[in-house]
Amino acid sequence: MCLDMIDKKTITNITHGHKVFRIIDGMILGEYYNPDGTYSHEIPVPYQTGKWYRAGDYIIDEDERDLAYPAGFHVFLYKEDAEAWRDVHTSTNFKVLRVQISEIVASGYQYFSGKMETIVVKNMRILEK
Repeated sequence: MCLDMIDKKTITNITHGHKVFRIIDGMILGEYYNPDGTYSHEIPVPYQTGKWYRAGDYIIDEDERDLAYPAGFHVFLYKEDAEAWRDVHTSTNFKVLRVQISEIVASGYQYFSGKMETIVVKNMRILEK
C-alpha cells in the first residue's frame, strides 16, 4: 500500500487507526513487509500484539508519480477503508486490526474504490488479534 496523494499539511492529531495483516497459523504477519522492513513473502517475521514497532529511516520515492515521503507503517484512519482494502485480496487470511500509532510522518490518500484517508507513521502497536 502506498500513498497516491500526499497532504500539503500532515495530519498529526491521530493516535489510533486500522491496518491489514495476514494471519497464518495464528501468526500476525505484515501484508507486504515484516516489522524490520524486509519483504514479508520471502521469510515472514510475525508481529506481536502489544509490542511497539518502529519503521526504518529512509525515504519512499515513487519516481513515476513524483511522490516522496518518509518510510513508515501505512495505516487507514477508518476501519471501513481498511476492510475495503482487505477485500481485494482473494485469500481469507487477511484481517483488519486496530493499531495505536505515534510520530506521523505523512498523510494523504490511497485511491481504491474511493478516496481512503491514510497516514504513515514511524511507530505502531497492534492492540488486538
